[in-house]
Amino acid sequence: MKKPLMICAAVLLCLGLLFGGILLFGRVTITAQEQVYPIGTEEVIVTWRNGTLRRITFGESFSLQTWDGETWADLEMSELPEGTVHGFYLIGYTLMPGGIQKHTYPIESYYDPLRPGRYRIAAYFFFDKDIPITESDHHPVCVEFEVK
Repeated sequence: MKKPLMICAAVLLCLGLLFGGILLFGRVTITAQEQVYPIGTEEVIVTWRNGTLRRITFGESFSLQTWDGETWADLEMSELPEGTVHGFYLIGYTLMPGGIQKHTYPIESYYDPLRPGRYRIAAYFFFDKDIPITESDHHPVCVEFEVK
């Protein structure tokens, strides 16, 4: 009788690791409101979806990348007057398990007007269990869009 209980406990432990662990990182997604944006687009609205069983937090920061035909390359932020720098508000948005939330990325605040091409927004989130947060706790998500 002890052997079936041990097998059941082992299966439950494995399922807990599967559904509470690393395999769920891929289940947090962001999707753009549009697939194609016009030249001069000032912002991109995305929908964050938390398909995990844990609460996540994401922030304002993002980077913009462009497809050069072979790889994704980071775009340089627009130039600012001397003595000033770009910055992001250090605010965290919490998204509960199964939650959905829209977020606006202000492209024009950080980058020169976008030319025709393929782009993607790269953002990061962390699971609330990751506090205190280390660099390895930042999990990337990306969303692609096109400018025509």
